[in-house]
Amino acid sequence: EGILEEMRRRRSHESTIDRAIRKARTAPKRNKVRWRFQSESQVATAEAAKAARSAE
Repeated sequence: EGILEEMRRRRSHESTIDRAIRKARTAPKRNKVRWRFQSESQVATAEAAKAARSAE
């Protein structure tokens, strides 16, 4: 048996509380903000939009 099979087996017998705890534990890993490449034109556009919002 592999690790994934073991996880599936455990998951099939877990209670609703266990499921909520498991999902709460994995959510930060899934929703983590990752570094993304931004070109100079994207940065300039974002700064212009920010300046326009602050000018209003």
